[in-house]
Amino acid sequence: MQRLKLKTLREKIKKLKIKKYFLTGLLATLPIFLTIYITVKIFGYVISVSDLFIPRSYYMINSNNYMVNLLFRFLSYSLSIIFSLASITFIGAIALNYFGKVLINNIEAIIARIPLSRTIYGTVKQISEIFLSKEDAPHKRVVMVEYPNEGLFSIGFMTNEEDKDNFVTVFIPTSPNPTSGFLVMLKREKVRELDISIEDAIKLIISAGAIRPSQLL
Repeated sequence: MQRLKLKTLREKIKKLKIKKYFLTGLLATLPIFLTIYITVKIFGYVISVSDLFIPRSYYMINSNNYMVNLLFRFLSYSLSIIFSLASITFIGAIALNYFGKVLINNIEAIIARIPLSRTIYGTVKQISEIFLSKEDAPHKRVVMVEYPNEGLFSIGFMTNEEDKDNFVTVFIPTSPNPTSGFLVMLKREKVRELDISIEDAIKLIISAGAIRPSQLL
């Protein structure tokens, strides 16, 4: 009975296209927010010298009760996460209609006029599209390569294979944070394609191997 209810709930969620909205929202917002974040960080380092003259203000909870302090922080972080996920999903739903596309295009046009930001945004957007675009995209392949040493193998994503010398480009993400990693170029015969989806590969990386697809090799 419990399994039947869970199955019914999953079917309802699929009909609501929540996953599609969330991925669309992530694809629409990730390049923008990362561009803003990186730009602010860069300029933050430039003006950080002002901290020598103007001390920073730290906001602390006016309570000597440790549990109250801890509870407040937990609620604050939880609400922030829930709000962020809901906002991304909502933006994804908006981005799928005409007005949402116009709005995103206008934001991109503004960013494109800022020299530093447009470079960062373009790079982040291309990387985001590699991992969040349609599943049947030709460059989205999960591969296994012998890296970093002989006898050691790593999971990666083939990002480009157009090379006259038969070299392919593979991005090897770090675990548990797949947003950073290493870019390597290998001969085509050194790369072994895996019959798993991008989603399963990311789950495997984030969970440090704890969540494995039914068939990996």
